[in-house]
Amino acid sequence: MSFLHDDPVNHTNVGRIAYYTDQVHDYEFRVEHKNGSTVISPRDPGQRTELKIGILLPFHQTSDNVTRELTISGTSAIRMAAAEINTQQRIPGAYVTLIEKDSFPQALEGQEAITQAVVSAISLVQQGVIGVIGDISSSWTALSALITSTLEIPQCSFTAIASSLADRSQYSYFYRTIPTDLLYADAALSFVASQGWPYISLLYSNDDYGNQLSQYAVMKAKSQGILVNGYQSFYGESDPLHQVSDDIEELLSNPNSRIVFVVAQDEAMTTALVAAANKGYMNSDHVWISLGPLPDTTTIQSSIDGFNAILQSRQQGQTHQQLDWYANSDVASESLQSNQTGNSMRAIDYIAWTTQEYQHPIDYPTAFSGGVFSFALGINLTGYGPFDQLQHTWSQLDPQLYPSAGNASRASSNVAMAYSCLWSMADGFRKIVSGSSNMTQMLNQLVTRQLGDGFTPTAFNTGDNGPDGPMIFNENGDRAVGNFRVLNIQHGQETQIGTIFAGKINLTETPVYYGGSLMVPTGLPAKTCINPGYHTPISLVIVAFTAFGVFMALLAALLITIRRRHLVSNISSLLSCLLELLGFIFIYTSVFFFSADRTLMDCFIIPISFHIGYTLLLGCLSLKLYRIYAVHNNIYLKKPIVTDRQLLRVCFGGLMITGIALVIWLPATEVQTLSVPVTLTTYFVRCDYEGGVHSMLVALITLVAALFLATAVMLAIRTRAIPKNKPKYAECRHISLAIYNIFFSSLIGFTVFHSATDYFTRHYLSASMIVWGATFSLLILYLPKLHTIYIKERARKNVTTGRMSNTRWNNINNHGGGPPPPPSPGPPRAFTSTTGGGDIISINRMLASGAFSSNMPGLTEQKVHQHHRLAAGEYGVDSEAYEAHMPVQVVYRYFPHLSAWDMKHIVLFPRVRYFSFVSEKSHKGCVFHYKEAVIISSSGDEHIIKVRGNGRSDVLIQVARQQELELWCARFNSYCRQDPPPMQSVATTTGTSLTTTSASQLIISDSIEQQHKKDDYSWMLESYHEEYGSASSSG
Repeated sequence: MSFLHDDPVNHTNVGRIAYYTDQVHDYEFRVEHKNGSTVISPRDPGQRTELKIGILLPFHQTSDNVTRELTISGTSAIRMAAAEINTQQRIPGAYVTLIEKDSFPQALEGQEAITQAVVSAISLVQQGVIGVIGDISSSWTALSALITSTLEIPQCSFTAIASSLADRSQYSYFYRTIPTDLLYADAALSFVASQGWPYISLLYSNDDYGNQLSQYAVMKAKSQGILVNGYQSFYGESDPLHQVSDDIEELLSNPNSRIVFVVAQDEAMTTALVAAANKGYMNSDHVWISLGPLPDTTTIQSSIDGFNAILQSRQQGQTHQQLDWYANSDVASESLQSNQTGNSMRAIDYIAWTTQEYQHPIDYPTAFSGGVFSFALGINLTGYGPFDQLQHTWSQLDPQLYPSAGNASRASSNVAMAYSCLWSMADGFRKIVSGSSNMTQMLNQLVTRQLGDGFTPTAFNTGDNGPDGPMIFNENGDRAVGNFRVLNIQHGQETQIGTIFAGKINLTETPVYYGGSLMVPTGLPAKTCINPGYHTPISLVIVAFTAFGVFMALLAALLITIRRRHLVSNISSLLSCLLELLGFIFIYTSVFFFSADRTLMDCFIIPISFHIGYTLLLGCLSLKLYRIYAVHNNIYLKKPIVTDRQLLRVCFGGLMITGIALVIWLPATEVQTLSVPVTLTTYFVRCDYEGGVHSMLVALITLVAALFLATAVMLAIRTRAIPKNKPKYAECRHISLAIYNIFFSSLIGFTVFHSATDYFTRHYLSASMIVWGATFSLLILYLPKLHTIYIKERARKNVTTGRMSNTRWNNINNHGGGPPPPPSPGPPRAFTSTTGGGDIISINRMLASGAFSSNMPGLTEQKVHQHHRLAAGEYGVDSEAYEAHMPVQVVYRYFPHLSAWDMKHIVLFPRVRYFSFVSEKSHKGCVFHYKEAVIISSSGDEHIIKVRGNGRSDVLIQVARQQELELWCARFNSYCRQDPPPMQSVATTTGTSLTTTSASQLIISDSIEQQHKKDDYSWMLESYHEEYGSASSSG
């Protein structure tokens, strides 16, 4: 079957029907010739609906072999696609019929040829086609596309590349599978990105091709983060000859123009390259990239030879007599006359006659030794699955049924694009039909062209991969990605160095640059690094403060270690001070390297030293504030509030989390230095961390630091009300000031570092905030310590709480220095008092010494426990109640560490198993009903009772001695095995009332009361003998 030798005259020849069998696809089809059209459809379509697709190609055009080959191979590819669509029933309930129509039935020219092309397109529309594939040339495609778009019929072309066909106002239903010239910009930009060039410059011809492609290149470069630092038009049709050289020089004289995109064709492209070579811009600093096919190297070399011949004539003293006249002649007319008569002057010849660099002819092998790149359509798609399948099927087809088929080597990219035209159109129809709930109705609407408004180009984006790549179309109907060969002129010869498939570049060879160099040019002018290093005055000031801070930290560590026995604080130990100072040194180390010229070593040291130092410092300060917050109201505390074990546990925990994150983060990421341009002539170097876990681990490290800081700030706020007259907690105020300072410094530094756009602002403020925060905190924490140790020379204090110092005891007992008399029996009472220095006096010693005399101002008597006469109902009964001033901690059972000790006034009613407590500071309290009391600590320093409540809270009460611990535990539990009698109203003798829910009475036996009094007196005697020995007893 040959469709190329049909009678081209339109006449009726009904009945010429032939049947054929495609053995490869097991497909029988019929071919009918009528009215100048060839209709190809399945022999037995069954009950399926017919969908007519028109093929509009110049079947009888013989003057151009390229056009003929495109027509023959393209039609065979479309027929093959139709066979596969019908055999696979790609469109549910429908089959495809091809109607082939000749757009060039007779060898006519001019208006007559245009007329018969339009008639052919209208003929297809009249035969009921719902889609059209064609034409070959862009000009004739524009004619048919205008008709089909008006009638809302989709049309696809696999050869038309004119940019005007992207005009949606005229060709809204047209799309194409061939990459357009615009994709040359995508190819060039992908190559630029692969080489890491941040800037480009554009030299474009002042015509439709240059203007449109340059505008598209600027837009795409911006979207990809590539900056355009200059652009210049040249070689406009109306430009005078003398302006061509000036325009080229205007762009290239800019020192920032290093990566030059040349957007021009043919003569304009050659002129730009030769003029650049003459001016010396073909060098190691410049790279030339052609956005479009580059003239072959023979043409370029021939132009250079002619250029050099003119230079040689000038060297011999020859001149051109009509240069002034030609100078103002426009480019278009001179080029046209030169091509027709050879007597006119081309722009490149004018440049040769007028250039100042005529003493040095262009050496073609040197000037074009490398650094010139271009891109060409059509790549070898072998290895790509869909193309390999197409090639395999193509090689098995019968050439009688499919002309140009039967040979795998002839399955070119043109075949693939023609095949994709019909396949993508059928997939678009399939998507519409399959998505309908009534496919029969949808098919009828499709056949009658009632769905035209739904077949704009994006409707054919079905996500399938065609044999020439992904079939993705933009809203203009153009392919979104294309396939190109990457070409590089090396030593005067054009060489393929890679491919671009579906927008992804793959370089198979190393690009060669000017002089045969393999080193990638920077693409930047000579730039200055603006990293301050240790050279600027501000950097020197920051480094000076850093050195001062390190010196002070080392000095403080040395002095405190030497005079460690003179530490008067009950908060800080030698270990805590050394850990804090070590944290300061790490922070200063990070600032020192942060201020340096950035190297790869800095990129490792900065995060490691900063995060370790920050964790150590805030860990120590947070723990100190927490312990102060928890126990500062506890008068029985005898040991330092922060033990070394607690300190090491907290610091080690924070360091472990930070260390694990750093150990995973740094090896798992690609750490490198990155040059970031600031202006066209300046840049700065920063550390760049690339890796899948980078963001997650940085967030973890930042979260740990933020939690430490937030905890420290909260505790600083909670401990702000600690009295100033407690010397052992004097350091608390210094710690709080340091925490506030670190918080505000971190807040400002973090905000500036992540939001400031100016490099110097970000760099200097970040470093300054770190130095300020560290230095102020260091001084506020350790100057008072050193002042106390070395200036005041205060003697070491007896910091054991709950006892009066020997010196002050002697001042109180100034009657001869002997031991005080033992306590006399009587109702047990206890008192708390403080001296002017703030030491807390033992209750039993005050009782034993009779310290509360009228001549001892400043000491006040307080009840610890007392028997009360209570009134209940109509009867006055002898009940049991105890009151005391003791440290109390209300503990929420699920979060016990969030509570703090507070001195409270307690009134216990053991018979009804509840007690009340009122804070001495806030004068607020509550009534607590309990189950029982247990001893949870009876060590030498801590005597604590836990009173278990009925709800979610428990109460901890601390006493001074073991005997008192057992006594109070017995009091709480004295009635726990009995059901408490209900009470209605209980009042103390002083008028204070307590209310419950009943009207029963409280009864207590005298024997129990007397036993309690005896017990109280017994442990007071034991305490006396234990403290003053047997000699005192005998005295």
